[in-house]
Amino acid sequence: MLLSDSEIGKPSDYSFLWESLVLKNESNRVLSKEEVIGRIEKRAVELLTSFEDLLEEYDLIEFCEVNAELIWQATLCYFADVVRIKQFHPIDHIAREKVYAYEAFWLLRHHPIQILTQNEIETLDGFSRLEGKDEQLVYVNEFLVVRWLIDRIANKLYHDTRPLIQVDDFVIKILNSPYAKSIAQKMFYNFRYRMYTAETILLTLEAMLGTTGLILDVT
Repeated sequence: MLLSDSEIGKPSDYSFLWESLVLKNESNRVLSKEEVIGRIEKRAVELLTSFEDLLEEYDLIEFCEVNAELIWQATLCYFADVVRIKQFHPIDHIAREKVYAYEAFWLLRHHPIQILTQNEIETLDGFSRLEGKDEQLVYVNEFLVVRWLIDRIANKLYHDTRPLIQVDDFVIKILNSPYAKSIAQKMFYNFRYRMYTAETILLTLEAMLGTTGLILDVT
């Protein structure tokens, strides 16, 4: 699946960002300009698909849409940040939780999930079906980014702990646990009312992973 120019804006529109990016593959080979664009586009498509799936999951797809160009811009900003991080330290790869934190930050800055107009919702007879979803709709970007983050961390926990523990439906149980729901509520509140950065988001994700590691150590 490739995003068309009409969906993401022509790559040349954002050349001031991607032309300066120096990305390497797993063998530390510097990628060509075309390969860089390909990687950015692949990540943008993954994010677009993920948030469309979340809108479906929470029955918001009729009232919202994912703006592909804003997804593209958020993805570009994420890649620019990652390149700066790698150059500053210097390192070749960054931890997955840092990837998630920086992606989440730029998604929240760009607000790619757009609410349909009131007339469009009225046409769908949507107000009667939106009862109880007011907060989810008004803060739909914050709400779904939190869900996306918790899902990513649950899958990372499964990957990291699979050699140590065997639990059926591990990811589903993590997502439905009181602990994960409590963290999600706190993150949702913070994204709405408090100042945050990619680093503070990362700290929360590291705390979730660290807590799980501590429990495994003592059990």
